[in-house]
Amino acid sequence: LRTAAAMYQQLADKEPEKKEYHIGFADAVRRLGNPDAALVAYDKALARDGSYAPALEGKALALMQRGDLDASKALLDQLVSGGKAGWRSY
Repeated sequence: LRTAAAMYQQLADKEPEKKEYHIGFADAVRRLGNPDAALVAYDKALARDGSYAPALEGKALALMQRGDLDASKALLDQLVSGGKAGWRSY
């Protein structure tokens, strides 16, 4: 996961407009136990597309990991009610 995070970070630095690279980095660092770094990357992706479901879902998981259950639930509810929820949202 550390290698994946480093590679996604390099890609995001080269092409910051690609939200997929920010999501890849965020997912990797979240799984490595760093939800704060993940939240920064998810927010970068959301700055480009505020309704991007993978970023919203990942952000909700990072918030949950940090213990911010109310904010996490609000994002997950938004995804479910908007019909954009992935399996992790449920």
